[in-house]
Amino acid sequence: MGKKSQGKDILVKLTQDLKQIYEGVFDEETIKKDLEMMGLKIKPLAGDLNLIDFQNKKFQETLWRLAKLDEFFSTKVKRLSKRDQQILFNIGIEIKQKLESRLKIIKYTQTNTDLPEYVEIEIFRENKKVKN
Repeated sequence: MGKKSQGKDILVKLTQDLKQIYEGVFDEETIKKDLEMMGLKIKPLAGDLNLIDFQNKKFQETLWRLAKLDEFFSTKVKRLSKRDQQILFNIGIEIKQKLESRLKIIKYTQTNTDLPEYVEIEIFRENKKVKN
């Protein structure tokens, strides 16, 4: 098998991995366990963080998919050609935008007001310090 064919196979496999992150069905317990291990932090940028129901399954699943997407790009694309990286980044950006849109339409907690509530958050990983 030639180098080009091998590169194409890798790109196809990685594209399938991205599709699985976006569309795959995952066990609720796996998602919860992974979220705990990922060390994600949520920082409020605007609005009341208490409006978010962190136990909401759709919220947890979407947050998990975003973290898996980040993990994918942190580990899987480094050795690819610039062209293949760009192809995957374009797919990744589209998936990220769709997932972020999902977060916008998830029903969170009930409020006592008729005014629409607005919450903007930043999601990041807590950097774990490694002792040498």
